[in-house]
Amino acid sequence: MADTQDYTDTLIDVAGTKVQVLQGGSGAPLLFLHGAGGNPGWLPYHRALAQQFTVYAPSHPGYDRSSRPDWIGTMNDMAHFYRQFIDALGLAPVHLMGSSMGGWLAAEIVAMCPAYMKSLTLVDAAGIKPQEGEITEIIEHLNPGYLHIYGNEGPMPHKDVMRSIELFGREVIPALHEITLQPYAA
Repeated sequence: MADTQDYTDTLIDVAGTKVQVLQGGSGAPLLFLHGAGGNPGWLPYHRALAQQFTVYAPSHPGYDRSSRPDWIGTMNDMAHFYRQFIDALGLAPVHLMGSSMGGWLAAEIVAMCPAYMKSLTLVDAAGIKPQEGEITEIIEHLNPGYLHIYGNEGPMPHKDVMRSIELFGREVIPALHEITLQPYAA
C-alpha cells in the first residue's frame, strides 16, 4: 500500500537552533504553537486546517527533536525566537494559532510584532495575569530532559510524572492523540 502521509517532518535551522517542523496543506501560512505537553504530531485538526492553509506545526525549542539554545529562559525569549522563525520562513503576515501554553506564547508574539499577524486564534490559552500575584514562567522550570519526555516516545519516567505534578498540580499525560475534530453544533 502506498504511503499517504499528507505532511512533512523536517529539521530546519533558525538562528542557529535546529527546529522540528511538521508542515502540510496549501494556502496562506498558519503557524500552530503547541502547549507544554509537547507537539502531539500531525492530528486530525492539523489535517482539517491544512485544507485551507499551509500549516506549520513546530516543536518548541527543547521539545521533541528541536534543540534549545541557552538564551531561551522565559516566554518573552520564546516569542523573540518565533519572530526569528517567522522571518526565516518568510511567513509574515501569518495566521497564528496557539493551544494552552502555545496560546500564551502566541499572545506574546502578537504583542511584540502585531504587523507580522494576519489573525490570532487562542485555544484554551494559559498565561492570563491574575488580579494578584504573577504568572509563573514555566519555561524556566522545564529542563531539557523534562521537555523531551512529551514526544511520542512512550510513558514518562516516575520522576518526570512527579515533576509534572509539582509544576502543574496534576499528572500531565500526552493524550492529545485522542482528540478528534468534531463539527460545531449550534
